[in-house]
Amino acid sequence: MSAVQPYQIFQNMPQLETGRLLLRRLVSSDVKDLFEVASEPEVTRYITWETHRNLDDTRRFIQVVHDWYERQEVLYWGVVRKSDLKLIGTCGIFEWVVRDARAELSYTLGQPYWGQGYATEIAGALIRFGFEVLQLNRLEGRCLRENVSSAHVMEKARLSLDGILRQQLYLKGAYRDLKVYSLLRQEWLNLASLNRQSPF
Repeated sequence: MSAVQPYQIFQNMPQLETGRLLLRRLVSSDVKDLFEVASEPEVTRYITWETHRNLDDTRRFIQVVHDWYERQEVLYWGVVRKSDLKLIGTCGIFEWVVRDARAELSYTLGQPYWGQGYATEIAGALIRFGFEVLQLNRLEGRCLRENVSSAHVMEKARLSLDGILRQQLYLKGAYRDLKVYSLLRQEWLNLASLNRQSPF
């Protein structure tokens, strides 16, 4: 199987879709909705973002994402609810190493949308995209040890815990342990075979 190259994806970055959500490129008009997400301290508590203090912080963040697009570094989407087209979070595929056919997924949702299954939908869409389009062999997910909700999402998405990297990350004033999860291509294929279709 020939490897997919980043330029092939970034030239026409696809929109992804789940039952309730659209995943699309972030645009400048997302600033207000994204600020609602990123200005909530409980949302940013377990991620590398700093809490956004004002709309200018969010505008700068969107520009950073656009720079990622231009440099073909990170596949990053705004998460939009189909029912009202409101942006309720973001997600992405980071650390895409073509030679090793591996990458890392991420997701962030505004607090009002927690506990409704949205994160699992997002993870499923990213997993499908990773194995079917990017032709990955390994897809990883990482979260702080204390981020129980994120760990639960990865477990529901059939990722297995590889282990804990002790004090791997200095974040917001402290050294933090990272839990590392993964799903391998053969595991994905086995799940698909058992379900006679995509498992998500």
